[in-house]
Amino acid sequence: MRLVEDLREILQEQSLAVSTLRDRGAQVAREHRRVLDAIIAGDGEAAPSAISDHLDAVERAILSGPARAAEPGRA
Repeated sequence: MRLVEDLREILQEQSLAVSTLRDRGAQVAREHRRVLDAIIAGDGEAAPSAISDHLDAVERAILSGPARAAEPGRA
């Protein structure tokens, strides 16, 4: 149970950090929706692809920082 609590805490901290990046909210919602739609459809190829794309976008946003993440054309 401690592992789950630790993971939950890490995810909450990460979510808070990413939420401070301007203009990511709408994009994150679209990314999450794409993941959910693939899961609901039972698409075993689209779901992991959507998750991977989302995590790549999160990584780019974090590495580029708040100002750069809000530039047009950037995730």
